[in-house]
Amino acid sequence: MQNQIIIQETLPARRIADGYYKNFLDYCDIKPNTLEGYSKAIRRFHRFLQGNGITAPTREDIRAYRAELIETMRPASVQYYISVLRLFFNWLEYEGLYDNVAIHLKAGVKVDRLHKRTGLNERQIASVLNGVDCGAQSGLRDYALFLTMYYGGFRVIELVRANIEDLETIDGVAYLFFQGKGKDEKAAAKIIPQDALEAIRAYLATRKHTKPGSPLFASVSNHKTESGRLTTRSVSRIVKTLLKAAGFDSSKIVAHSIRKSAITNARLLGADISEAQHFAGHASPNTTMIYDDSQHQKLNRCPGLLSQSLTQYLRI
Repeated sequence: MQNQIIIQETLPARRIADGYYKNFLDYCDIKPNTLEGYSKAIRRFHRFLQGNGITAPTREDIRAYRAELIETMRPASVQYYISVLRLFFNWLEYEGLYDNVAIHLKAGVKVDRLHKRTGLNERQIASVLNGVDCGAQSGLRDYALFLTMYYGGFRVIELVRANIEDLETIDGVAYLFFQGKGKDEKAAAKIIPQDALEAIRAYLATRKHTKPGSPLFASVSNHKTESGRLTTRSVSRIVKTLLKAAGFDSSKIVAHSIRKSAITNARLLGADISEAQHFAGHASPNTTMIYDDSQHQKLNRCPGLLSQSLTQYLRI
């Protein structure tokens, strides 16, 4: 232990060279999306150092950086950025490049575990769908996308990744196979109720390019191919536009609110917590409880329950 302390004290106080950031990211064996997040956090720290003329940051500089994050970011983001910073300095120390001035640094914030996005009840969901103009291809797409997102409790990224061939009918039941959070393959599947399936088919009937590999929900801006894959940002924008048109113009009501609405409403309709957990794809029921606004516990029929109840309000 004594030798270890001597080693830490005698590491050279060098400048943090620009190349260290890239070398750190190259060292990290993580998925592309995670790497993008790390890169964003590292770039933010680099800008802080540059903006303050710091080339050899001290513990006090790191604390000043944390204070800046706390002033400009949400608590969850502060925690993430500080965690990446700790990993960066752990790597610098491991490589013998710089003292670990971020060791044991705490984020200094507390994240409220309660879900912060507002959900919609069934009548509100129906009012959004009833307001969609299905006279054009974009309207048919938006209607089918919104309905599928709700019935399946899908995350935005899961629908962005979905291809036409991922929609399969097995023994008379339609399923959408998808790549869940933290997964590498489209191994999970959710039931697509009949009204959502018909909405998807009506939309696909207007598409010229529906071969395997084509996205299930595509951009309509490219009129030549009609096969461009939507991005997470574009899906979020589509959903937000539908919400605003129905009168739900709030910063707390976003695309992810549709997923929250599905989980919460399924529980209110009788799905028990274990089924809601499976429906949401949560590793722990504690995560599902963050979304949960009810204490009802009955049999698992999330997509069917949502469909049966919502259709009474829709103009079909």
